[in-house]
Parts: sequence; structure tokens; C-alpha cells
Amino acid sequence: MHADSGSGLKKEVHAIDRSLIKILVAEDSGYILKIIVTALKKAGYQVHTASNGQKAWEYLTSLVNDDTFRSIDDHVNIIISDIEMPQMDGLHLIRNIKSHNALRSLPCIVFSSLINDEMSLKCKSVGADAQLSKPELGSLVEAVDNIVASLH
Repeated sequence: MHADSGSGLKKEVHAIDRSLIKILVAEDSGYILKIIVTALKKAGYQVHTASNGQKAWEYLTSLVNDDTFRSIDDHVNIIISDIEMPQMDGLHLIRNIKSHNALRSLPCIVFSSLINDEMSLKCKSVGADAQLSKPELGSLVEAVDNIVASLH
């Protein structure tokens, strides 16, 4: 996922006001979560966190079930999720999101140390929009930028 693909995407990415984009990060490792949040906030994104997939799902469904709910875009624009987490793993979380009428348009990025060819296929099968290996932290903001650019 390179920001400059020769199609002028790089200009489009930089024209986006990152401060308007709200990201929900589901990650059970406090250390990794801090690194992800720091990188995203430094890039200018708004970040909300959940300590596992179950907490992320409860947060999303509480938004949807609120009487004032109009659109998930008012609250969350992108999900970044680890795969292995207690209570609900990231693949289950994404499957739930993509099968829910009010949430299915929410872009989901898997950010995990488990990404390989087989896992990449599993991520795609549940509806993940992108997957990155955890050592690729520098690519995370770029991946988010690319998804945000494709939404506009």
C-alpha cells in the first residue's frame, strides 16, 4: 500500500483532514496499543481503544443501539484490530462488523504478528479491508491514509 502509486493518490491523501477521522483500535497488549495510538495520534487521527474484540464489539453495538444513532461514520471511521485477543478475536470481530447492517461499511484493518499467506486469506474471508504485520508500524498510518482516501 504505497501512498504514491502514480495515480496522484499521494496528493489526495495529504488533502484529507486526519483530525476528522475516528479510529477504533482493538488490541490486548498494552505496550503495542500504546505504540499504535501514539503513531496514529502523531499523524493527527482521533483514536478510541478497546482492550479486546469483545470490548470493541460492545462499544460499536452500544453506539448503534443508542436512540440518537444515525450513522457509524459519526462515531467511528476505521477499525484496526489484532487477531489474537481474549474474549473475542479480531477475525470474529470483523465478521460481526461486516455482517451487521449498520456497521458493514466500516473499513477494517488487521494489524497482527500472525499475518502470513494463510492468515491473509482468512482476513479477506471475514471482510478485512487490509492486513499488516505488526513490525510494519510505519505502514499502518499509510494504510489508514489509503483507506480514508478511498472513502472520499
